[in-house]
Amino acid sequence: MFSDRQYEVRVYGTKGMLLLELWKGKMEFHDLQSNVKKYPDIPEAEVYPMFAPAENLIDAITGKAPNGSPATLGLYSMKIIEAACRSAKTNRNIKV
Repeated sequence: MFSDRQYEVRVYGTKGMLLLELWKGKMEFHDLQSNVKKYPDIPEAEVYPMFAPAENLIDAITGKAPNGSPATLGLYSMKIIEAACRSAKTNRNIKV
């Protein structure tokens, strides 16, 4: 049975909204003047490549590939999560 997967993420900012459709590999930016900038789609095979993070970890350890998951990405992700939690707790916008 076919199932149309959808995993939509919206990120709101002071200049507009970033719309991501993760299962389809699509991204677009909607600015405050209703202009839409569409970005190139990710090929279907690259949307959720099976085992890619684990394979990259092994390749990085053995020196065959650069680290595809540098710590800075985790740091920025945690800063956004922390700001979201503080915003929910204080009911205020938190600048990241």
